[in-house]
Amino acid sequence: MFHKNRAFFYYISLFLFSFALSTNIFFSSLFWKKCTIYEKILEGTTFLLLFIFVIFLIQKLAAPFFLNWEIRKKSFWILISGMLLFTAVITWSDFYFFPHALQPQNFLQIQYKNSETVIHPSLTIYTFNKKNIPEIFNGTEAGIPGFAELKRIDDQQILEGSTNFRGYAVLDIPVRTRALITSILWNDEPVDFSTNDRLILPASNQLLARQSHTIRFVTLVLLVAKFITHFLILGAVTTFMLFTIDLFTNLQIIRYFRNWQLLYLFMAGLLCFSPQFSYHATEKILFFVWTISCSVLLQRWKNSISTGKYQTKKIHFLLIITAFILSFQFFGNRTLILNQTSILLPAENILFFITAALWLIPSIFCLLIFLELLYEKSKKKSETGNLFLTWFLFFGFFILIFALYLIAYNPAISSMDSQGQWWQAVGETPIDDAHTPFHTLYLRFLIGIVPSPLFIAIIQILLFAAVSSSFLTWLNQRGIPKYLLTFFVILFSILPNNGLSVITIWKDIPYGISFLWLTLILSRIASDQKSYLRKITIIPEITVSLLCVCLFRYNGLLPGLAVAIYILVTGIRKRNTRLVIPVILSSLLYWIITGPIYRSIPVIPIEFGKNTLDRIMVNDMIGVERIGGTLSAETSQLLNQITGNYRDVPYSHYEIDNTWKQNADWTRIDSGTIPLYYGKTIVTNPVHFLRTFLLRTEFIWAVKQIPSGGFIDSIIWRDADIFGFPRIVTPLIGVLDAFCQTSILDPFFIFIWRIGIHIGLIITACIFLEANHRRSLIWAALPFWMDLISLSGVTFPSYRYIWPNEVTSGFLLLFFVIPLQNDQSLLDWEKKFDYR
Repeated sequence: MFHKNRAFFYYISLFLFSFALSTNIFFSSLFWKKCTIYEKILEGTTFLLLFIFVIFLIQKLAAPFFLNWEIRKKSFWILISGMLLFTAVITWSDFYFFPHALQPQNFLQIQYKNSETVIHPSLTIYTFNKKNIPEIFNGTEAGIPGFAELKRIDDQQILEGSTNFRGYAVLDIPVRTRALITSILWNDEPVDFSTNDRLILPASNQLLARQSHTIRFVTLVLLVAKFITHFLILGAVTTFMLFTIDLFTNLQIIRYFRNWQLLYLFMAGLLCFSPQFSYHATEKILFFVWTISCSVLLQRWKNSISTGKYQTKKIHFLLIITAFILSFQFFGNRTLILNQTSILLPAENILFFITAALWLIPSIFCLLIFLELLYEKSKKKSETGNLFLTWFLFFGFFILIFALYLIAYNPAISSMDSQGQWWQAVGETPIDDAHTPFHTLYLRFLIGIVPSPLFIAIIQILLFAAVSSSFLTWLNQRGIPKYLLTFFVILFSILPNNGLSVITIWKDIPYGISFLWLTLILSRIASDQKSYLRKITIIPEITVSLLCVCLFRYNGLLPGLAVAIYILVTGIRKRNTRLVIPVILSSLLYWIITGPIYRSIPVIPIEFGKNTLDRIMVNDMIGVERIGGTLSAETSQLLNQITGNYRDVPYSHYEIDNTWKQNADWTRIDSGTIPLYYGKTIVTNPVHFLRTFLLRTEFIWAVKQIPSGGFIDSIIWRDADIFGFPRIVTPLIGVLDAFCQTSILDPFFIFIWRIGIHIGLIITACIFLEANHRRSLIWAALPFWMDLISLSGVTFPSYRYIWPNEVTSGFLLLFFVIPLQNDQSLLDWEKKFDYR
């Protein structure tokens, strides 16, 4: 029956899409008064391309796919219900983002005593739209031009005016004028002006109040048109995602659709020319190059491996979830997160977001197939050569390349933080806990040997090279080819974010080295390397690495604690005391160091940790209102007690240390009050809170941060020199300076400096582990994930905080493809899928 009615199905779909999209675009252009002609044409063209694309899918791909797809009625209705609910959400959110003419109308009325001259108040409207530029209406003797007019009713002066906006307004009343005012009405509600000359007036919550019947009718038609558009497009996109994943997991996409690369390229063009894809021209070219590369690689690799292991429903579900997670990480700050606006889910951005998830599926499969190929290669070969020579080869490359950075920036890279800790380490100032005292003591020990930052940088290079070489030598021993590991060492060392970090006098560097060392130990435990688990040296290794991770950085306590629990449970389960003893020993040493030893120095507490969580919660609550949420009167009063006037203080979504914190007063705040109102704010503003939280933690997941983010984009390698050790200028500094600057301006910047891509790689690699029944190896990434979670609470985000995660991600990817010591997964798999 479906074959017979295909033409009817096609024309009905064509009519519905044409009607819905035409209505949508027409009314959007008519009422979106602040949109430029270019933006209207661009948006209309994007919708038209999307329309053609969806019709093409329905006619050419979706219909044949449904002919051979078994659909259960229960699953079908669950899917339809979810799509309808999601469509309703994005339609309503799009409606909130819609034109100025359909935003709530806000009405102001001021009544005066009889007077010959009145200087009327000024009104500033803080709207939540694309640009967030305040609209200022200055009061004059004639009224408030552009907003309110002066009228005389029954011998009384009345100032009345209204405008449409969403956000809040600030009414500034001149001191002499307040005595002449008898009443102020805002949206028909009286306003108390007896004690304040600066009034905060929130926008109306009644969306269609004071709107004409014509506007209401247009709104209804528009909602219906948008709902139909979004539902049909969402249905087509969902179908295409299932269809694409099914074809890729079977590697039969070429049999079904020979020119699928053209469709893939068309999708990339749709994304690239969308208004939401606001990257530079060079990055868009790189975007197309990557698209073409993925299509070529998949075409070449299609018969390389048996991919039946990816055909399970569980893997399909994980692939869909991964596609959406990666879409958020790679494009989230261009779609879901709109800087300083009240809108979280405008429908056009949601559609772009879903299309980006579709575009990412071939990229995900490229990585999965590459890991499969590497896994097959490592299984066939186990290195048995001289391990010391292999280790020395890797170690030599690390030392050689890092030495170039050290010569260029001799004696070391430092900042104001480095200077402060140096003075404490040499005894010029007392040791405090602004930075971890453990790192200060570490510096004091090294300075006692050779009092020079050059010596500290050399030690960091040696330690990093030693740990990294040990990790890579072990991977080579387990089957990873030496030429691949050598290429990894050279590429890793040349990258400026690594070369500059290793020679910087920061606590993050020894923390990163300890972090990588702990990951190596955890990798050996997770892979059940019995020869390693029987060694007595495992006790000091685990003890020292756990202590260093917990003590070099404050946030290291969370990954250290998580790993300690895992090792303890593993030791008890395997009845291996060599795993239990170091956990107990490191816990005891941690207590001794942070307790008696710190008190005996003594370490001066400057209450660094105090109010840290409170500062984060206060910043989030202020952020909720700044992007359109509503705070209760009690919450506003609490914030005023802390900041003075929280609506006037400097604020940033991205950092706290340099904003309102300088004016904060915590002395009058009872313990437990802030968490209570924080919880109420989350309950009453869940969407606005989610967006505020994501903005604050954007430096963790973003592929490229918003320019106004307020945090450092890269390492500042000439921030400050340590007093008494001036920089020694060499010809090499000019070359490396140019190289570092180029790496920041280069479109490959996103692969070098941002953590979002590394997180995406690890998530995709976890699917590879699941498909190959190697779940135990996922535990090696435990420090990686725990460290990212701990960074969600930072108050001053900086690149150096996530450098240890970026370093570890490359080693983890290589570790995930090594064969287990008793790896039977492939044999079991071949027996299960032996079609011969």
